[in-house]
Amino acid sequence: MAQKLRLLFQGRLSALALKAAIFAIFLVLAKVGSFGFVPTLFFLISATILYFSIKSDGPTYFTSFLGLIFSVLMLMSRMSETASPIFLFLISGLFFYILLGLKSIFFIYRARWYYFLQLSILYAVSIIFFLMDLSEFFFLKYMLIFAVLFALLSEFFRLINKSYENLSNYKITPRISAAVSSLLILEAFWGIGLLPMSFINAASLGILVIFIIIDLLSRYSNENLSYRTLLANVTIFIIAAILVFSVSTWSI
Repeated sequence: MAQKLRLLFQGRLSALALKAAIFAIFLVLAKVGSFGFVPTLFFLISATILYFSIKSDGPTYFTSFLGLIFSVLMLMSRMSETASPIFLFLISGLFFYILLGLKSIFFIYRARWYYFLQLSILYAVSIIFFLMDLSEFFFLKYMLIFAVLFALLSEFFRLINKSYENLSNYKITPRISAAVSSLLILEAFWGIGLLPMSFINAASLGILVIFIIIDLLSRYSNENLSYRTLLANVTIFIIAAILVFSVSTWSI
């Protein structure tokens, strides 16, 4: 029996790893094709087929899938000169593997893996924001990032809380939490963007703000927010912000 379970585990692991590798390969092909229409279309079709090839009786994480695709395409097209393409291919494949593992209920601690995946995608969105040239089409770009944040956080607040199946347990609904969070995050992004630091450091400060906001709102909606939790979040923010500022290269 133990041998059969081990073989089943290894088989599922190999299948998920193979699909993640295929995802990364099609991403490489899209990159080689300079993200033209046809290579990008083939990448999107292949990623969609790989995603829907996993059947699930639980959450589908479809919004996370769309957020991952958006982040991967945007970062690969914008960071080709500032980051190693190989690293981006590998990390993209890893995140797709985690997504497939969540959808197939492969992982044991799925809530933790989902939290990690969402924060990673939100960090990528933060990088995309600080790489944008906001001197043109300012409002449209803000609305694009707001829409992405709102979609991701709506799914997050709906799934991360144990009581999401009974919305009457919420002080505020997941969509309201997502809307409030997205507005606060964009306001924080605007303030961080005024600081003379690199986009990586700005994004690091941005994901710190995101973590604090969604943690506090999630606890508040579940009536689990205490003075001790608030103090802990403030302490984490101050220490982490000091660390980000200390490693930043300031330039005007």
